[in-house]
Amino acid sequence: MAFRKHGLLVLLSLLIFHGPGTKSGFAWQEETLQGQELPAASREKATVSVLVREGQPEQFDGQVKPAAAEEPIEQQQEPSPKKVPGESLSLEPTSFSGLIPGKSTVEEIRQEFGEPTSSLDQSGTLVQTYRVDPYDRVGVVVREGLLESIHLQFSVSVELEEFCQQLELPPEEGVDLPVTVIKVQERIYPERGVSLLYRTVDDAPIVQQVDFHSIRQRDFQRAARQLEESHYARTLHLARISQRINPELSEAFAIEARVASRVGQTALALNALTRVHRLDPGDHQSRLLQARLWAWTQRKPLAIKQAREIRNNSQVSLLVRARATLLLADLVGEVGQANAALEYFKEAI
Repeated sequence: MAFRKHGLLVLLSLLIFHGPGTKSGFAWQEETLQGQELPAASREKATVSVLVREGQPEQFDGQVKPAAAEEPIEQQQEPSPKKVPGESLSLEPTSFSGLIPGKSTVEEIRQEFGEPTSSLDQSGTLVQTYRVDPYDRVGVVVREGLLESIHLQFSVSVELEEFCQQLELPPEEGVDLPVTVIKVQERIYPERGVSLLYRTVDDAPIVQQVDFHSIRQRDFQRAARQLEESHYARTLHLARISQRINPELSEAFAIEARVASRVGQTALALNALTRVHRLDPGDHQSRLLQARLWAWTQRKPLAIKQAREIRNNSQVSLLVRARATLLLADLVGEVGQANAALEYFKEAI
C-alpha cells in the first residue's frame, strides 16, 4: 500500500500557562476508546507499507465593593487589535493506499478495498469495515459521499518509530499526548492528518491503531496546549495555523498570547488578547493576563479597571478572583494608595 505525504509551513518563535485539555476524537476512535480495550500487542513482527460569541454584560456581586480607602483613577480606552500578517496556508492530509480524506469517493474506496464486511449508515454518516492484510480490521468513515477518515487496527506488533518512518512523517511534527483512560498514548501529526495510538511493550512503543483523517483545527490546538510550556516556536506555529483555519475561535489566540508574554513579546501578546476578549469575553484567565501586561506597559488605569472587574465578578472562580485582587493590591499600591492596597492584600490572602 502506498502512503503519500505533503509538506507545509515554516514559522517564528514564542509560550505560557497550560490550558485545560479538551476531549477529541472521531467516530471510529471514540468507539474504540469507549467500547473495548485495544487488542494486546503480540511480539510477531509485521511488514507494513504503509464562533464569535456575543459579549455578555459583566455580572457584579452587590456585596463586593472597592476597598474603602481606594480613590478614583483616571480611565483609559482599550486599544483595537492590529492585523498580524499571516503566512500562506496549504495543508493536505496524508493518503493511505491512494485514498485521501476529504477527496476520495465511495466508489474509489470500493475499488481499492473491495466490498465491506459491514456497513452502517446513520444520519448521513457511513461507517464501513474491511479485511485488508496485515491489519486486524480497516474502518472507513464517509460523510456526504466523501472519505472522512480511515482507521487501521493492528493485530501484530509494529514499532512506532519504524511505522512513522514508513509514512515519511517528519519526527519534529509529532506530538505525544496522554490517553490515561486505557493506558495508551496518542501521537498526532496535525499538519499531516495522522493520529496513532500506541502502548509500550517490553520498553518498545508498539502501534495499535492508526487514523488518517482530514486536517482538523482541534489537533493544532491540542498539540499547542501540550507543547506551550516547552516548545515556544512550535507552539506559536501550531496556534497560527489554527487561527487561519478558523479565526472565530478564541483559544488559539489565547495560546499565542500566553506564549508571547512568556518570551517577552508584550505587544504581540496584547494584540492577541484583544482578539480573545472580542471573541470570548468570559475568558477571565486571559483578561487577567491582559491586565498584567497593561500594568507592565504603563497603562495602569486600564489594568486597575480590568483587575477590579474580575475581582467583582461573582461568576469567576475564587482562585482567579483572588489573583485579580492581588494584582489590584499591587497596582493601587503603586499609585500611592497604600491603605487600599493593604485591604486588597488581606482579601486576596
